[in-house]
Amino acid sequence: MDREVSRREAMKFVGGIALTTGLAGCTSDEQTGGTAEPETPGNQTPTPPSDNATPTPPQETETATETETETATPSVDPGEEVSVATSSGSSVSATIHGDGSCGVVLVHGSEHSYTDWAPQANAIADGGHVVLSIDASAGSATANAERVAGGVSHLKEQQGASAVIAVGAGSGSEAVIRANNSTNAIDGTVAISPESASAAQIAPDISGQLLVVVGSGDEQNYQQVAQAMYTAASDPKQKEDLATDKHGQAIFSGEQGSNLESLLVEFTNSICSA
Repeated sequence: MDREVSRREAMKFVGGIALTTGLAGCTSDEQTGGTAEPETPGNQTPTPPSDNATPTPPQETETATETETETATPSVDPGEEVSVATSSGSSVSATIHGDGSCGVVLVHGSEHSYTDWAPQANAIADGGHVVLSIDASAGSATANAERVAGGVSHLKEQQGASAVIAVGAGSGSEAVIRANNSTNAIDGTVAISPESASAAQIAPDISGQLLVVVGSGDEQNYQQVAQAMYTAASDPKQKEDLATDKHGQAIFSGEQGSNLESLLVEFTNSICSA
């Protein structure tokens, strides 16, 4: 009898343990949601950006903008278009820069235009002078010399210039030399890369000061013309050999460009201040 009671009590004890374990398992599943599906990216709700967030622009864009600003080329004043009358009654196109009591006529060569002088015209005008870049595409040195003379008269009569300098480059050098001889109204003459031996022959008749400029690497015949012109001219005169093989106005686009421009400005200022 005692043994039977003991067996029943043992069975109750084992059953109680099994029941307790089962309940514990159910409770664990309910608390952890064992049957819930795992979260996936599709089930997640994206978090909107903060209203106070400020987007940062890409650094590459800022750097490019700074570089473009630093390397931007300043614009060049093309000058005012004017019409110049010649002694033959024809009208010649020209541009005028600046204002002052001292004037400068710029005469281009056969491979350039009067508008190509704009950078140098601005540099000279900044010194307080009036600068006229004249069209010298007449086809002959004599006709172009007439245009230069018309430019000199325009500066004196229309602009009130008391002194005038004539600057010629390449074939334009002969035009300013011939205009000097025909007018006797030019106070200073600049011949950049002179080309004509005939212009050198009339150099002794030049009035006022003379500046001859040539590239030391230019063609031999041009160097010889420059030297002959300088030798034949009377004082006061000056000759500059620049370390370049460029010719005429092309010198301005090379490494000696700033030096040549400085020579023009200094020559003009020296005559205008006399």
